Amino acid sequence: MDSDSHSQPSDSAPEVDENRTMETVRDLLFGKQSREINDQIATLERRLVSAIEEIERNMHNRFESLEQFVRGEIGSTNERFEHEKSEHEKRQSETGERVKSLGEALSERFTKLENAITRVETEARTQIFERAKTLSGEIAESSRKLRDTLDHEIGGLKQNAAQRGQLGEWLIELGMRLQPGGGEGDDKPAS
Repeated sequence: MDSDSHSQPSDSAPEVDENRTMETVRDLLFGKQSREINDQIATLERRLVSAIEEIERNMHNRFESLEQFVRGEIGSTNERFEHEKSEHEKRQSETGERVKSLGEALSERFTKLENAITRVETEARTQIFERAKTLSGEIAESSRKLRDTLDHEIGGLKQNAAQRGQLGEWLIELGMRLQPGGGEGDDKPAS
């Protein structure tokens, strides 16, 4: 009876040790891999966010440059227009009939200038719109490429994790078979 009481606690002690050993093996096999996968995913996310922020900054800077250029052109054209208009009014009040004929000529020039300003504004708006479409397309393409790269990397990581998971199961099964009382041959009574 003494030998039975000693064998039972020792049987449960190896089971506890076996569980701890299995947990340690699992941690050794998968803990590092899990941390590496998390680190790789975090790195990919940071790269994606950084790339998107860079594209947004570039687009913002380009829009600002284009807007400043257009405003400068419109402003200088408006200044020329206002200057010519004030000159016209001054001459008209001083010279009478002569100025009147000049005024008509200048009015025609102003009409052309206004048409030119309108055309420049329309062209500038069209250019801004076309550039915005191009930049939007570039951003969409860059985002798509980044998503594809991220999906590819995550797929590779998942496949790698699945292969290591299968290897871990095989090692656990092998370990269980190698342990006394865990294999198929140990079920037979000794003769």
